[in-house]
Amino acid sequence: MAKVSRGHTITAGITLVALLLLAEGAGAVKEINSCTDITSPDTYVLSANIVNSAASRCINITSSNVILDGAGYTIDGTGAEGTYGILVYDPAGMGLKNINVKNLKVTDWYYGIYYGTYDIGYFETKDGSITDNFISSNHSGITLEYTSNHTLTNNSVISGGINIAYSWGTKITNNNAGISLGHSYDNTITDNNASSRGGIYFYYVSDNIVTRNDVSSNRYGISTSFAIRNTLADNRVTESGTGIYLGPATESNTITDNDISTNGYGISSHGASNNTITNNTVSSNDYGIYLADSSNNNIIYNNYFNNTNNAWDDGNNIWNIRKTAGTNVIGGSWLGGNYWSDYAGEDINGDGLGETLIPYNSENITNGGDNLPLVRTSVFHVVTGIGFSDMNRNGVRDAGEEGLENWTIQLKGTEKHTGRIVKRTAITGTSGNYVFADLKPGIYIISEVQKQGWIPTTSPVRPVRLAEGQNTIVDFGNKKIR
Repeated sequence: MAKVSRGHTITAGITLVALLLLAEGAGAVKEINSCTDITSPDTYVLSANIVNSAASRCINITSSNVILDGAGYTIDGTGAEGTYGILVYDPAGMGLKNINVKNLKVTDWYYGIYYGTYDIGYFETKDGSITDNFISSNHSGITLEYTSNHTLTNNSVISGGINIAYSWGTKITNNNAGISLGHSYDNTITDNNASSRGGIYFYYVSDNIVTRNDVSSNRYGISTSFAIRNTLADNRVTESGTGIYLGPATESNTITDNDISTNGYGISSHGASNNTITNNTVSSNDYGIYLADSSNNNIIYNNYFNNTNNAWDDGNNIWNIRKTAGTNVIGGSWLGGNYWSDYAGEDINGDGLGETLIPYNSENITNGGDNLPLVRTSVFHVVTGIGFSDMNRNGVRDAGEEGLENWTIQLKGTEKHTGRIVKRTAITGTSGNYVFADLKPGIYIISEVQKQGWIPTTSPVRPVRLAEGQNTIVDFGNKKIR
């Protein structure tokens, strides 16, 4: 996931000579050094800070085809209610287009930057951009209402966030800001840092894409209600009260490939139905997934659950798809259900899907459960090693020390999840190698059977604790005495 630096800064003091050369092809620019109305198309450049302005609307843009370049200077108000640092609207109610605001510091307004129709018109403001601004101490940092096809990029919004309403086609990319989206559709929220900024919240929305955002350290990382056909993918959500919250009437959404860890609730649903939750890593949360208040008909499969409590569900949901060829979330060859850290059943036929203790209900799934829980295959758990002639008795196989063929190595122990007792025997080969494959996580004792005329130079009995996916090497050295 792309990272976004915190505290984006804007370098002030670009000279007007340079601006004249770089003013995006314009033959000239118009200099601004105080609050003003912009009523005609052109490029406007701020040439001084505006501090403690008592204006209700500092820069008031009522024309299409305007570039406003702050040149790193500040537009500062008094924080009074109903004031605007930058206000973009058409008093005729017909909407504006191609308004580009960049390189500004906007502080102490009720609305920092506002694009819309100012409660008058019925036509959207469209095709503009808001780029490389630093916005702080405002009730609302950036607000778009009744807009379409805007781009918001590289803005740092310390307070007030980015707020989009009744809008579509917006691309919100690489900003440091909390983000809210309401009554909107076909917007893209990508590669933003919303950590400790309130996260991402959307309501009464459809067909939006929310991907590769860092939304950690909030009360809610990503929160939805009345949301339809949206995609939440590849987001990082950690250290929050709830990682991803699916509220009432959240339906037909796809939640996939997210990293959701160290939250109170990883995924929490209250009244959300018919969503697909797949391929997420949900770990180290108090509750991995919590489905309540008529959360029904959600499809939950191919997720990795390793939490204090993996699941809680009092509705009627679907916890697996039918067995399907494909790489699953733990690297197995079949898609089916989910990986559960507390599943104690067995994969009898070796396909990486559990056949016992099903449907698996994680103790807190009231109706049904996972009929095809994912199990790590035995290839992940191997103990191997070599028996060797330790001529100098230093306990390490040095150059020239040969392997010992036809020595008996024994393994005894208990599988972690099933409690099953395991006893195995292996014989060292021509090079002294032995292997115990097909092991499951557990605690084992590895020992060699001593031969007359030899003394061990390493401990002949070794304890081994196999964790999930772990392989271990245990070598045995012996010195011939006659």
